[in-house]
Amino acid sequence: MTVTSGITLRVATENAATYGTAPTGSGDYTEVRMTSEDLSPNLEYTESSAIRSDGQITEMIRTDAQGGGSIAGELCYDSVFDTLSQASVASDTTTTVSAAVVSDCTPSAPTADIPGFFTAGSGSPFSSFTTGMWIVVSGGDAANRKVFKITKKTNTVIHVIGNTVTVGSEKSHTFTPLTAYHNGKTVQSFTLERQDADDTNEVERYTGMSVNSLELTVPTTGIITYSFGVEGKKPTSESSTAGSSHNDAATTSPMAAADVVQFWEGDTDLTDVSAAAGTSHPWAENPFQLLDFSLSITPNLRQRKTIGSIGPSAKAGRGDIGVTGSFRCYYNADADGSTATRTNKTLIDKALNDTATSLAIYVKDADGNGYIFDLPKVQLTSATHTTPGKSEDVIVEVEFQAYRNELDYNPVTDVTGTTIRIAKGTSLT
Repeated sequence: MTVTSGITLRVATENAATYGTAPTGSGDYTEVRMTSEDLSPNLEYTESSAIRSDGQITEMIRTDAQGGGSIAGELCYDSVFDTLSQASVASDTTTTVSAAVVSDCTPSAPTADIPGFFTAGSGSPFSSFTTGMWIVVSGGDAANRKVFKITKKTNTVIHVIGNTVTVGSEKSHTFTPLTAYHNGKTVQSFTLERQDADDTNEVERYTGMSVNSLELTVPTTGIITYSFGVEGKKPTSESSTAGSSHNDAATTSPMAAADVVQFWEGDTDLTDVSAAAGTSHPWAENPFQLLDFSLSITPNLRQRKTIGSIGPSAKAGRGDIGVTGSFRCYYNADADGSTATRTNKTLIDKALNDTATSLAIYVKDADGNGYIFDLPKVQLTSATHTTPGKSEDVIVEVEFQAYRNELDYNPVTDVTGTTIRIAKGTSLT
């Protein structure tokens, strides 16, 4: 009897030039660290309309067949999550910029009008850095060893938000950009194999699979979870795996709600963002006491079918990137539970006054591996707080949709502006 603990699911990236062809190389397939999956064939039949004198149906004709379903898991620092989430934003480009070691760097504290900044005494160490990039600072004073987002830059100066820069003397600092992927224009296809470990001759192979959705859920308590939706060609039943060897599943620890380090909300104009809440263009860290957060991404794919074939005959067509979500927070309480100087009326007013804002959430595990889900421009499509009853807390419920921020740099070829950036790194603080 087959049991769920005997099921292994693996994924491999297909060659862009050979849609629906399962890779066969060594190490092409990596085991998916999943909590469940419901991959299944979707078979469509039409009965013949021919009329018979005996009242029987003449024939059943298969008219369509494809495969798909969902794959659920717990968020951990994982190459499979990286690959599939990158596909969910229709990008095949990962941005990796070399670290800048600046031996003569001076940190400057923010004022009410401008964020903090770092100044190099010589050279052009920040020439390859870009607006919107997330970095982690090491070296220098311990107070500045944090993650920051660059708001504007020259070759020798970077202005940053996300954390407060502490003024200090000239010292050596290392600025390491986080690896990131952004919304793009490329649809990637994958092969998925489900194998019964108790009977290795039983393999179901799903080729031509594209990621059509990602749902990320950060609960009030518990583990952060995700679910990918995939669809593609009709599965086949095989007697062996296609790959000659496989990579093991990730072993990093799952991230829980308690591992959310920071949550940001604020101005969308990075060139004009100010340092503190209460000013006209703030970008505030943990401005609200957050209860939960969810994010939904879809590249709005469509299956391409043609006469002469059953099911998809080509890679899925790309649509507009859709990014929506929601969060809840206690009304008029900041992250430490005290009365906030920046109240949730800010959220209510932004929704009522059609004012765009931006959101970002940062989560990392105990080993310092983490992700930042960055939405540079969002519209609050709903922001409500009601009176639920006696002796209860007032909760603000917010729904949002992200869209293009033309001022936030996107390094993906032929894509201007950014709707979503997923940044990741190790040894984070």
